[in-house]
Amino acid sequence: LILGDRLPRDVTREILAHAGFRDPERAYANMKGLAGSGIRRERFAEIALLAFDTLRGKADPDMALNNWERYIHALGSPEFHYSVLLSQPMRLEILLGLFAGSQFLADTLIRNPGFLDWVVMPENLHRPRPREKIEEEGRRLFQGSGGRREWLNRLRRLRRREILRIGTRDICLQVPLREIVFDLSALAEALIEVVLEETFDRLEKEKTSAWDKNLRDRFCIAAFGKLGGNELNYSSDIDLLGLWDDGGASREPEGGDYQDYKALFSRVMEDVTSDLSVHTEEGRAYRVDLRLRPFGREGELVPALSALIDYYRRKASLWEIQAALKIRPVAGNLHLGYGFLKEMRPLWFRDRHRSSVVESIERMRQEAIKTASAGTVDVKSGLGGLRDVEFLVQGLQLIHAPKRPELLEGNTMTAIDLLHEAGILPGTAALPLKEDYAFLRRVEHCLQLLDDRQVHIIPSDRNQLDALAGRMLGVRGEAEGFMERLTACRGRIRKAYADYLLEGKG
Repeated sequence: LILGDRLPRDVTREILAHAGFRDPERAYANMKGLAGSGIRRERFAEIALLAFDTLRGKADPDMALNNWERYIHALGSPEFHYSVLLSQPMRLEILLGLFAGSQFLADTLIRNPGFLDWVVMPENLHRPRPREKIEEEGRRLFQGSGGRREWLNRLRRLRRREILRIGTRDICLQVPLREIVFDLSALAEALIEVVLEETFDRLEKEKTSAWDKNLRDRFCIAAFGKLGGNELNYSSDIDLLGLWDDGGASREPEGGDYQDYKALFSRVMEDVTSDLSVHTEEGRAYRVDLRLRPFGREGELVPALSALIDYYRRKASLWEIQAALKIRPVAGNLHLGYGFLKEMRPLWFRDRHRSSVVESIERMRQEAIKTASAGTVDVKSGLGGLRDVEFLVQGLQLIHAPKRPELLEGNTMTAIDLLHEAGILPGTAALPLKEDYAFLRRVEHCLQLLDDRQVHIIPSDRNQLDALAGRMLGVRGEAEGFMERLTACRGRIRKAYADYLLEGKG
């Protein structure tokens, strides 16, 4: 196939089809592009058989081969690349695994070929990267940049490289879900902290009227939702809440006027949100959602601590108290954030009639179900989806926390463990619930990693569905088997939701 072009067309097509390629003509064109001519052709011939065997084990060999050819055109020396792969077969396995598993990660590598050498370093590949290391690198990027725009682009490239590292560990090493989502959360926290520090540095140079040396200590950014629970997705929004210490409700902050402080901290939050979410040449870092703050879009952008506590104590709806179960300080003065959570704890310990909790959650759940597109399988909002697990867990926490304070935990899988330990969820329910939740999260990750889109709908196209089945169940996975497992998974989740929340077994 590689060194000679004398095979009949139908024989070539049959060989490639037997190897698992859906489009043999395109696959042959890709191989010719990879081989090139001269010494490059000879080097490719040496690695081609190993590559073929590797591609046989991938869910989408067509996509992998096409991405590999695109990657080759981005390299300075394809011959050296083939020699390295021949001497390091694990690198070939990782490369083709990424090219078959995620178009987004493939595009990242094609755009930044040097990332591969960094990703396969043992210290990056085989263990999580501490948040502190990412923060240090983010700070260095700013110090060496030629301006704010360049720094924002560098920050986005840093995020892409880190997502590539995490995705490699996920796709190629099959690292447990808990470690992946914790790694994704730590990355987001690090970038929020770095952007917040840069914002304060810039404002300090401006020396506004409200500035004082303790300004940074007065401010904290907390996270709701997936980030708050240390269980972020690859393409999640990040739900943030800024809060500032007003020194108590009865007096103004020292060193400046109350309104000046409020305006300044609002500007801090606006700048942090903009720096994370604005589109640059390298895209955006994160979509930031601030709507979970008190009064939503109509409320103050950054509420004062005393006003925030007063709101939750006197005005918050039950669904807001439920959402607050996942609040976690992530940047700025974390002690301030944890002080706020300490003031919040009595709210979760209030005795509530079970029916009021169930009614509130069911109202929210039905609204979420309405957002799922008719005739589709939505693994997030549809019946038996991720929302059923999360709302079941949070409902049981609200019902039982007054007598079992140890249940207050924002991470869904850890909370299931705690509910089991407390005897609220028996092992026959807790273990399948965790396994099914992890399965749906993996499906969600496969969908989102493909094109870096916030998607939760199972594809209807047969080829796409077969590829998804292969990524989830292995190369021999087929659409029918995958859908059977998915249907059974969603059925068990929906039954657990009904049994332990609606019918009161838990």
